[in-house]
Amino acid sequence: MTVPGPLFAASLFAALLDTDDTGGVVAPLAIIAACAVVIVVAVLVRRRRSRRAGETGTGSPAGDAASDRSGDDWGAGHDDLLAWQSSQGHHVDRWLDAHERTLPELVPGADPAIDAELDRAMADAAGVCPNPEVSAMLTGMRDTAHATRVAITGGDREGATEAHSAYARHRSGAIARMNETAGRADADATATPPTP
Repeated sequence: MTVPGPLFAASLFAALLDTDDTGGVVAPLAIIAACAVVIVVAVLVRRRRSRRAGETGTGSPAGDAASDRSGDDWGAGHDDLLAWQSSQGHHVDRWLDAHERTLPELVPGADPAIDAELDRAMADAAGVCPNPEVSAMLTGMRDTAHATRVAITGGDREGATEAHSAYARHRSGAIARMNETAGRADADATATPPTP
């Protein structure tokens, strides 16, 4: 895998700026910024897929037939998660955007808090998520994002790196699970319903 020119130049520039004068936070912030770009791309891809799924009408009889299959773990829980994504997913997206957009701007001594209204909406969305696994990942993502922000603004470089790694794992797991649900719904929407 080759590193694109602008990304390599930015990495080199960040490494050169990371001196004792800057408190040694430039390189971790550059890594976090690169992760943020990857996250935003993943979120945009997920949103595009879910919009396409909505346009094709995933609430079709094919979806109902999929729920009636015996021996398959696909069913009401997944349908509930799809409904949750439609009604609450935008709160998660807005929170992710706010966190990842402001993360590179954090410096020691800054206020680490995300907008309180966005943070509350994210907590509420995670709390009402019908899938306990996704709910736990979203809650973990929110908690570790807060820990990352506090560590950065407190000048704890190692703590910020550790917390951000945990945040990235929670985020990746939640996005993968929701993409799996949306992909399965897309497949079921295009499948031919069984003949009576």
